[in-house]
Amino acid sequence: MTSLLHVRNLFVSIGAAHILRDVSFSVAQGESIAIIGPNGAGKTTLIKTILGLRIEYRGQVELLGLSLSSYSAKERARWMAYVPQNHDFADFSTVAEFIWMGRYPYLSVFRQPVDGDHQAVQAALEMTGTLPLANRTLATLSGGEQQKVLIAAALAQQPKMLLLDEPSTFLDPKNQVEVQALLCKINRETGTTLLSITHDINSALQASTRILGLKAGEIVFDGTPHALANEAVLAEIYGADFRLIDDPKTGCPVVIPAMVPSEGKLS
Repeated sequence: MTSLLHVRNLFVSIGAAHILRDVSFSVAQGESIAIIGPNGAGKTTLIKTILGLRIEYRGQVELLGLSLSSYSAKERARWMAYVPQNHDFADFSTVAEFIWMGRYPYLSVFRQPVDGDHQAVQAALEMTGTLPLANRTLATLSGGEQQKVLIAAALAQQPKMLLLDEPSTFLDPKNQVEVQALLCKINRETGTTLLSITHDINSALQASTRILGLKAGEIVFDGTPHALANEAVLAEIYGADFRLIDDPKTGCPVVIPAMVPSEGKLS
């Protein structure tokens, strides 16, 4: 697989706080990578640095072999698209209008929409199942529908990589499953690389090809879902106890937090 992104010896500090410490990894085109770890591990800072939203750092972030700083914001947006946890939809009236925002890397006062732009928006609506919502006002959408619209807007950029910050957070179980299935479909059918922050360990195990574990700003795990499905490995990442059980239907391991500390029972 073609290398898309290289992060080398990345250090990020905010004031006196060291958020990321000597982080290094590469991302190949077509991978689906989950970033896991406890709160405060530096996951969101890592994503924002890769996106070019944080310019103060030491180390190297390279996109297709070139330093991130050599790309303009619009050039970066043609390669990478960001899907946040949520968005302020107040300035947009309809779903279609919002998804058209994804074409901003290609449009300007000198370059009006052409057939390719309309096709990109149409493809994003169809891929995400949001075409029936195109004329709906954003305020009328459910949380799951809003998340699919955010993904559709990112796809309209026609990026090679999606960076997602907890895409299923705050969603009910049904919508969590639907959003995760959509992301798997995007990765499988379009070859779009996924780099996704998640607190859902089981989702990471089931839907990712590779997992990065961050703890206190450092990568303490970089491996396959199979390698992560280990109580000792999970304890090292989170500083907490977990139990692994086999799903009775699939036989795949399922992670559950240990409600009782391993050294004793609650009195």
